[in-house]
Amino acid sequence: NWDLDVFYILLKNYQKWRIECPEISADLQPSSILGLLHAGYHGVLRSRDPHGSKVLIYRIRHWDPKVFTVYDVFRVSLITSELIVKEIETQRNGVKAIFDLQGWRFAHAFQISPAVAKKIAAVLT
Repeated sequence: NWDLDVFYILLKNYQKWRIECPEISADLQPSSILGLLHAGYHGVLRSRDPHGSKVLIYRIRHWDPKVFTVYDVFRVSLITSELIVKEIETQRNGVKAIFDLQGWRFAHAFQISPAVAKKIAAVLT
């Protein structure tokens, strides 16, 4: 809605979260997530959906929890979000995510402790 007051509050909260959660946000460089990208965990569709939204795809079966931590997985989303939010079209029409949960195992779930879930929920809000 282009509400600058809301934008400012969201931006301030996001920057505060980045400072409070360095284990997730400290290394937001593409090199930190190349392994997950090469494994096929995450993708961004070239074209937008019919409403103009950017479409992200996450394939859980390509996340090997023995190799990549939940922080690595979440870092993929942060880096992608920070890149695509720079596009005016994305700012106007938003983002949609598709989570392909095929291959979900207890090993994945065990990486998401209540403390990790709280940190992830904090940035999403």
